[in-house]
Amino acid sequence: MTITKTSTERNGVSQKQGIWGARISLHCSFGSLASWYKETEQDNHQEIMNSSRIHVTRNTSVVKMQINKLQHTDNGIYYCKSQDLSKPSCGTELKVMGIRTFEQVQSHHNMKDAIILIQTILLVLFVSLPVFLTQGKGDRKDASGEEHTYEGLTVELVDTYEDIGVYQDRPEKWDLAEHPCEE
Repeated sequence: MTITKTSTERNGVSQKQGIWGARISLHCSFGSLASWYKETEQDNHQEIMNSSRIHVTRNTSVVKMQINKLQHTDNGIYYCKSQDLSKPSCGTELKVMGIRTFEQVQSHHNMKDAIILIQTILLVLFVSLPVFLTQGKGDRKDASGEEHTYEGLTVELVDTYEDIGVYQDRPEKWDLAEHPCEE
């Protein structure tokens, strides 16, 4: 994969993606000798040297950096700096995509498990709480209503269900022929 300056740039830094384990090449053109640098956490630039995975080749106008077997540690911003210039040129941000480390996978699973646990607890609370709050309310209303309906009624004195009306103390208008006491 060859990366050139024709990529999309954001704030002077072009963005490139590579697949984990693949090979990637970065080219830089200057009129004089130049070197590749990687930005570190403290905004310092560390010069890239040849290693078992990284090969830097130079000639008078082009500096080529090739990274073999990309790893997540290769993520970062790379700058090409000429010996004639005091500050580096526009950079290229390299983002390695693909296989995650064991720690990343474990962290992802732990986060999913925590979210599922929280959702379960909330579901149980929001389903069971209304059930417990309304569970005894219906019984209390029925019991209190029954107490008032039969208050003062002596069950032993009532022969049939129809006689309950006689023992209830209600002010009702009766027609002359329908009053129970006048039958």
